[in-house]
Amino acid sequence: MKKILLLCVLLVACLAPVAEGAIWPVPINADTNDLKGDIETALGTVGPFDPGDTIAITLTNNAKAIVANHATLVGTTPTIPIPVPYHYTYTPTGEAEETTAEIRNITVTGGTIQAGGAWRLFDIAANGTATFTNVTLDGKDNTGGGVATAGNTTFTDVTFQNNKSAENGGAINASSGKVIFSGTNTFTGNQATENGGAIYIATNDITFNGTNNFDSNQAKAGGAVYSTQDISIPGGEFTKNQAMNGNGGAICSTKLVTLTATATFTGNDATNGSGGAIYSDGAVTVNGGTFGEDNNEHRNTADNNGGAICADSVTFSGTAATSFKGNQADNGGAIWSKKTVTMRTAGIPTFENNKADTNGGAIYTGGNLTVDGQTFNGNVADGADGGGAIYANAAGVTVNVTVEDGTFNDNKATNGNGGAIYSGGNVTVSGGTFGNTKANSAAKAAGGVIYAKNNIEITGGEFNRNTAKQGGVAYSLTGTVTISDAPMFGTLASNSATGKEEEGGGGVIYTSAGRVSISGGTFSNNKAGTDATTGHGGVVRAAAKVTITGGTFTTKNSATGNGGAIWSASEIETSTAEFSNQEADNGGALYAQTVTVKSGKFNNNSAKANDGAGGAIYAERIVQVDDGTFGETNATKNTAPKGGAIYAGTTATINGGEFNYNEATTSTGGAIHATTVNLNNTPEFTSNKAATNGGAIYATTVTLNNEPKFTSN
Repeated sequence: MKKILLLCVLLVACLAPVAEGAIWPVPINADTNDLKGDIETALGTVGPFDPGDTIAITLTNNAKAIVANHATLVGTTPTIPIPVPYHYTYTPTGEAEETTAEIRNITVTGGTIQAGGAWRLFDIAANGTATFTNVTLDGKDNTGGGVATAGNTTFTDVTFQNNKSAENGGAINASSGKVIFSGTNTFTGNQATENGGAIYIATNDITFNGTNNFDSNQAKAGGAVYSTQDISIPGGEFTKNQAMNGNGGAICSTKLVTLTATATFTGNDATNGSGGAIYSDGAVTVNGGTFGEDNNEHRNTADNNGGAICADSVTFSGTAATSFKGNQADNGGAIWSKKTVTMRTAGIPTFENNKADTNGGAIYTGGNLTVDGQTFNGNVADGADGGGAIYANAAGVTVNVTVEDGTFNDNKATNGNGGAIYSGGNVTVSGGTFGNTKANSAAKAAGGVIYAKNNIEITGGEFNRNTAKQGGVAYSLTGTVTISDAPMFGTLASNSATGKEEEGGGGVIYTSAGRVSISGGTFSNNKAGTDATTGHGGVVRAAAKVTITGGTFTTKNSATGNGGAIWSASEIETSTAEFSNQEADNGGALYAQTVTVKSGKFNNNSAKANDGAGGAIYAERIVQVDDGTFGETNATKNTAPKGGAIYAGTTATINGGEFNYNEATTSTGGAIHATTVNLNNTPEFTSNKAATNGGAIYATTVTLNNEPKFTSN
């Protein structure tokens, strides 16, 4: 019986082995254009082979070997030119003469091996071992593919180029066994008709060490890498890889993906799919990296979700810098996550100039999100819902956003809500800067910075230049808005609501159903309306009660409609707050159905309309003042054509307070104009003035209880 040759290689005669497990060196010193022909010659002179023997191919002087005719090799996989370690029948004379041998091992070092037909260059079976070092495997655009391995295979400093497979894995198909990458491996221009343009991974024992770079690889899914197992990748560069009709422009995995070190993903694309750079049915963990750059050529893109990453969940860990720039998708310009996005290190990552054609310019998440020091600049969402930087929403659950710190500038919801943040639940902000250098905006809708379906709570942060039709900073659809501690609104430049009448208002805050509570904060230069539109509530426009127990309103807030600071369709109750230099058509500071002032100061507020009323306060029904100061000197008086300080449509009840130097500039009621005025205890009226009647008070009925004081009115 003759022994079968399992692996064939080239040219120079092999040395006879001395024992089982021997190495058969096959040096190639010059280019050969027919590797199979050389094998035919060699087969007659080598052997016998024993199980465990190794054929060692060394291409010296950068020699090139071309895998050409394989017709003389017939066996279980006859279309594979260099099969390792299958059994074959060799018929050099065309007769049915058999030689049996099993070669399980192969090493290939140096030079270039090229394909000369439509078959894989190497096939490593389950009991085979292969080592490739400093070699180029060039498929020459034939359709067989590079290496198929079910055994133990190691690649060190290998270049895979132009390998194509009609199935999975253009360069490598790792179906089982063990695969190790070390050194620097490069994958360029490889293609698979199915999945994994460069590498297809089905084995659960694969290790990426060193640096692995992937450029211009293509497949239906996983333009560079497709894996059915958990994979960890320690860096590398993924450039211009493409999923032609599926997910994962660079990487597609049905399980977990971990980037253990800094990696670079630029110019990758998922056509008709999701995850321009990375797609995972499981979790993705990122420990540093660059995803996209600020130009069309280098951005990552996906036709569906996640311009850079689309996954069940995404986690950023470690301290390595991570950036997302210029990525684009339908939803989640940079990231789309079904569940959560977790950012564990303050300031990491950063998101700049990412775009969603629909929702979530930078991030789209179906789970709760916490921002702590991250930067979101120049991100855009074009859809009807919005979320210029962040979109957090999912059907049937409450999804919340928390901002502890961060920077948000120039984010836009061009056709929707939430210039920076859209939440299907609640939003809590305790720090950060929003619009300090360039405005966040929802120019055609609501919430220049924040849109929330439920509640909004702001306890810190700086908000400047932000704009929307409704709620220049924040809009709540059904919930309440609470402002406390020391946030600042408009201290550098005004926030504004540009919409008109019922479509606009609330330079800072707008609620369409809920209450507003303010116990702290500084509000300056905020505005409702424009020269061409009438807007209400320079700071707040609310559908329900507004309660103010603190806060500073001392630099001009204004409305082209009513309520220079606060407008409520219901009731306003205020104590301790100070309102100065506020301006509107009616109700220079406050406008509501009912207004109650428990304490506080109102100075230099004005109603500017020709027939305006209520320099400080306008109530369509009732005003009650328990204490407070309205004007202190002639320079700080409140003014209006009618009711210099207060206008009440029905009743004004004054239980205390001081009214000084207020003026009705063209009509009646220097301090107060109402149908009925009740004066209780000892309020004081000094030097108030009206153009016509009622220097201090104008009313049809005035009731005096106790002894109010009137001086020089």
